[in-house]
Amino acid sequence: MRTTTIELKGKEHILCLSLKGIANLSERYGSLENASKAMAKPDVCDAIIILAEMMDCGAKYAKLNGMKNPEPLSQEELEYGLDIADFAPMMAKVGETARLSMEREVEVSPNPEATAEASK
Repeated sequence: MRTTTIELKGKEHILCLSLKGIANLSERYGSLENASKAMAKPDVCDAIIILAEMMDCGAKYAKLNGMKNPEPLSQEELEYGLDIADFAPMMAKVGETARLSMEREVEVSPNPEATAEASK
Protein backbone atom coordinates (compact mmCIF):
# COMPACT_ATOMS: atom_id res chain seq x y z
CA MET A 1 0.00 0.00 0.00
CA ARG A 2 1.36 3.38 -0.94
CA THR A 3 1.17 5.93 1.84
CA THR A 4 1.88 9.59 2.36
CA THR A 5 1.76 11.71 5.48
CA ILE A 6 0.27 15.04 6.44
CA GLU A 7 1.05 17.16 9.47
CA LEU A 8 -2.04 18.58 11.13
CA LYS A 9 -2.36 20.03 14.60
CA GLY A 10 1.32 19.24 15.24
CA LYS A 11 0.93 15.52 14.50
CA GLU A 12 2.05 13.50 11.49
CA HIS A 13 -0.80 11.37 10.12
CA ILE A 14 -0.43 8.49 7.66
CA LEU A 15 -2.67 8.81 4.59
CA CYS A 16 -3.63 6.08 2.15
CA LEU A 17 -6.62 4.91 0.20
CA SER A 18 -7.43 1.24 0.60
CA LEU A 19 -10.04 -0.71 -1.36
CA LYS A 20 -12.43 -0.17 1.55
CA GLY A 21 -11.77 3.57 1.40
CA ILE A 22 -12.48 3.57 -2.34
CA ALA A 23 -15.69 1.62 -1.70
CA ASN A 24 -16.72 4.12 1.01
CA LEU A 25 -16.11 7.07 -1.31
CA SER A 26 -17.91 5.32 -4.18
CA GLU A 27 -20.93 4.78 -1.95
CA ARG A 28 -20.85 8.38 -0.73
CA TYR A 29 -20.58 9.81 -4.26
CA GLY A 30 -22.98 7.32 -5.84
CA SER A 31 -20.46 5.55 -8.08
CA LEU A 32 -16.77 4.88 -8.57
CA GLU A 33 -16.81 7.26 -11.54
CA ASN A 34 -18.21 10.11 -9.43
CA ALA A 35 -15.72 9.39 -6.63
CA SER A 36 -12.86 9.41 -9.16
CA LYS A 37 -14.04 12.77 -10.52
CA ALA A 38 -14.17 14.20 -6.99
CA MET A 39 -10.64 12.96 -6.29
CA ALA A 40 -9.31 14.30 -9.60
CA LYS A 41 -10.56 17.86 -9.03
CA PRO A 42 -11.79 18.22 -5.45
CA ASP A 43 -13.37 21.40 -4.21
CA VAL A 44 -12.89 22.26 -0.53
CA CYS A 45 -15.88 20.15 0.56
CA ASP A 46 -14.73 17.13 -1.44
CA ALA A 47 -11.16 17.53 -0.17
CA ILE A 48 -12.33 17.42 3.45
CA ILE A 49 -14.46 14.30 2.84
CA ILE A 50 -11.64 12.57 0.95
CA LEU A 51 -8.97 13.59 3.47
CA ALA A 52 -11.07 12.24 6.35
CA GLU A 53 -11.39 8.90 4.50
CA MET A 54 -7.65 8.84 3.73
CA MET A 55 -6.82 9.54 7.38
CA ASP A 56 -9.14 6.77 8.51
CA CYS A 57 -7.59 4.34 6.01
CA GLY A 58 -4.11 5.42 7.13
CA ALA A 59 -4.96 4.83 10.78
CA LYS A 60 -6.33 1.36 10.04
CA TYR A 61 -3.32 0.53 7.86
CA ALA A 62 -0.94 1.69 10.62
CA LYS A 63 -2.75 -0.40 13.24
CA LEU A 64 -2.68 -3.52 11.05
CA ASN A 65 1.05 -3.06 10.48
CA GLY A 66 2.07 -2.14 14.04
CA MET A 67 2.94 1.44 13.10
CA LYS A 68 2.53 4.45 15.36
CA ASN A 69 -0.06 6.91 14.12
CA PRO A 70 -2.29 9.39 15.94
CA GLU A 71 -6.05 9.00 15.95
CA PRO A 72 -7.46 10.25 12.64
CA LEU A 73 -9.34 13.53 12.64
CA SER A 74 -13.01 13.22 11.76
CA GLN A 75 -14.64 15.11 8.92
CA GLU A 76 -16.14 17.50 11.47
CA GLU A 77 -12.76 18.03 13.18
CA LEU A 78 -11.23 18.84 9.79
CA GLU A 79 -14.09 21.20 8.87
CA TYR A 80 -13.89 23.19 12.10
CA GLY A 81 -10.24 22.67 13.02
CA LEU A 82 -8.48 23.79 9.84
CA ASP A 83 -8.23 27.26 8.37
CA ILE A 84 -7.20 28.84 5.08
CA ALA A 85 -3.49 28.35 5.87
CA ASP A 86 -4.10 24.59 5.90
CA PHE A 87 -6.00 24.60 2.61
CA ALA A 88 -3.17 24.43 0.03
CA PRO A 89 -1.17 21.71 1.85
CA MET A 90 -4.40 19.73 2.39
CA MET A 91 -5.31 19.90 -1.31
CA ALA A 92 -1.77 18.89 -2.30
CA LYS A 93 -1.77 15.84 0.00
CA VAL A 94 -5.24 14.72 -1.13
CA GLY A 95 -4.05 14.90 -4.75
CA GLU A 96 -0.75 13.16 -4.04
CA THR A 97 -2.38 10.33 -2.08
CA ALA A 98 -5.08 9.85 -4.74
CA ARG A 99 -2.45 9.69 -7.51
CA LEU A 100 -0.31 7.22 -5.57
CA SER A 101 -3.29 4.97 -4.90
CA MET A 102 -4.04 4.77 -8.63
CA GLU A 103 -0.48 4.01 -9.77
CA ARG A 104 0.40 0.50 -10.77
CA GLU A 105 3.54 -1.15 -9.59
CA VAL A 106 5.13 -3.74 -11.84
CA GLU A 107 8.07 -5.89 -10.82
CA VAL A 108 10.31 -7.15 -13.60
CA SER A 109 12.80 -9.98 -13.26
CA PRO A 110 15.36 -10.56 -15.99
CA ASN A 111 15.11 -13.89 -17.77
CA PRO A 112 18.59 -14.74 -19.14
CA GLU A 113 17.16 -17.48 -21.35
CA ALA A 114 14.81 -15.06 -23.08
CA THR A 115 17.36 -12.29 -23.57
CA ALA A 116 18.48 -12.00 -27.16
CA GLU A 117 22.14 -11.62 -27.90
CA ALA A 118 23.05 -8.13 -29.08
CA SER A 119 23.97 -8.07 -32.74
CA LYS A 120 27.38 -6.73 -33.65
